[in-house]
Order: sequence, then structure tokens, then C-alpha cells
Amino acid sequence: MRRFISEQRRPWRRREHSTGRVEDHDVAATDVDTGQRLDLLAALAALPPRQRAVAVLRFVEDVDVAEVAEITGCSEGTVESQTSHARRALQQRLRPPSAPFVPTDEVSPR
Repeated sequence: MRRFISEQRRPWRRREHSTGRVEDHDVAATDVDTGQRLDLLAALAALPPRQRAVAVLRFVEDVDVAEVAEITGCSEGTVESQTSHARRALQQRLRPPSAPFVPTDEVSPR
């Protein structure tokens, strides 16, 4: 009880008050499969840090190669190679177990 009262007295608790209303969100109405999302997050987590950063910036945030190079502090060639390695690793991790792995040499959209 003392800890609860103490937490209530902390300055940040007194300063921050939500003024907006949280909209009701129908989870069932979304078209994203939770299992697929969890698989993708696990596959991204398994990537090395630079590949993960490049993959998220390129494919999730839709940032161009030059801007990713500036953000990550590496050359555009490094961004392209890290994008290729990340894409290939994600394809291997996310393909169905019965599907054979066929590498693609397509260049990612810029």
C-alpha cells in the first residue's frame, strides 16, 4: 500500500494526464494475420543489427538507399548488399516448410 501511495505522489504521475480518447479498435477487422506478424518479427530479430536496420528502413519505412546510407553511416553499396542479405535471410526463414528455396536476384525498389 505504501508503494502504491508513493507512486501516486511522484511528479511525473501528477504532470501526465491523458486528454485524448483512445479509439476502439476491432482487432478481428484487421487484415494482418497475427501469426504471420509474429513470424516476421522473429525473423527480423534473428538478423544481424545492420541488416535488421536496413531491412526495416527500406521495406517498412520505405526509405530510399541514399537516405538509409546517411542514417546508418555507411555507403550506398553497403546498404544495397545488406538489403540483399537481409531479404535472402528473411525469405529463407519465412518460406513455407514444403516450399524449396529459390533465390531471386531482383533488385529491391528504390
